[in-house]
Parts: sequence; structure tokens; C-alpha cells
Amino acid sequence: MEGSPPWIDGLSDDARCPSCGALVTADAEWCGQCFASLRPDPVPREEPAAKIGINVSEEPKPRLSWTCPACEQENDIELNRCERCGTSFAALMKADEVPVRVEPMEALKWSLIYPGIGHRKAGRGAEGVARGMAFSLSLILLVVVALSTHGSAGEVAMASLYLVTTITLYLGSAVEAYRIAAGAAPFVSSRTLMWVTVGFLLVSIALLAITATVSARR
Repeated sequence: MEGSPPWIDGLSDDARCPSCGALVTADAEWCGQCFASLRPDPVPREEPAAKIGINVSEEPKPRLSWTCPACEQENDIELNRCERCGTSFAALMKADEVPVRVEPMEALKWSLIYPGIGHRKAGRGAEGVARGMAFSLSLILLVVVALSTHGSAGEVAMASLYLVTTITLYLGSAVEAYRIAAGAAPFVSSRTLMWVTVGFLLVSIALLAITATVSARR
């Protein structure tokens, strides 16, 4: 308007604060009197999208997982080992592009030749080594106890224990090789078997030492 002070320029009757009604400039972001925000409320992005039939609602994020190369179990991405068989996540990077295929009966026959070979034929080399070592250790202990026994009840009990363990490892490895070749999970993971083997070895050494001490005192 003519004769208006310079600070009135840029003001109009329509440019007023919606909170207190004070005059404000058209490009003001907040009221100089009550300090209320003059920015327009953002329009939710769903509104314009809904007008043209687009659904922009938030979708749940997919659950990240990795597939075990040994037993094909789906595991959470945060797990370092398979929940089913204990295979390391690192084995996923070392898995062959083409999995080893062998008939279950063939894997069983190889395992009957010597425990662990059937696992190897089925593409489970590490587990085959673990089974072979456990069987070899049990067999050696059985032979040692059988050759050194003098007929005492303790020595007979130890020989019987090693005999049962050796037979169990022999037949169990054959059945397990058959299961693995058929796509099933092993009875125990190679890590668990190795710990059991170490414990079995320590207990056996202790028993042999006790037996030798008792025999020497007679």
C-alpha cells in the first residue's frame, strides 16, 4: 500500500499466524510473536499414492538366512554353525558347486570296509576322518586290553566296554553313511564326536593306569 512503512511490504491480510493471528511474511517459517511453526504439515506419501491405486505400505523385511551345505538346514544369518549338524558357516564358502552323489547302499558298503570311507564317498570328508579316528582308537584299546588281560573282573569289564564301543562305531558309521547318502542328517556332528573321542581317550588312559597299578601290586 502507498505510504506504508518498508517493514509492511510483503505482508497481507491473508498472511497471519494460525495460532495467534499475528501478521507474518509469506515466506516465514515461524511466527515472530508466538513462535509457532508456520511450515505446512507434510502430506503422507500414502495419500497421493492411494489416489492412483499404488500401495506403498511398509512391507516386513525378509529374514536373512543361510543354507547348510551338509544337511540343507535353513539357519539364521547370525548363527556361525548349523543348528542341526553343527557345520561351520565357513564351509558354505568351501562347498563344491556340484555336490557329491553316491547311492546309499554303496556308501554303506564302503563304510563296512572301514568306518569313515562311506562318509568320504558321500562328500563328508571331515566327518569320515572323525569316524575313522574314533574307530581306530577304540580298536587299538581293545587289542591292548585283550592282550594284557589276566582274567580279572576289571580287565574283563574294560575289554567288554571297548568291544561294545568298537562294534557300535563300526555299525553306527555304516548306518550313518547310508543316511547321509540318502540326504538325511548324521547322528552326531563331527565336532561332538571329536570331543567324545577325546574324553573317551582320557578315561581309557586313566582306567589302563589304574589296572596296571592294581596288577603290579599283586
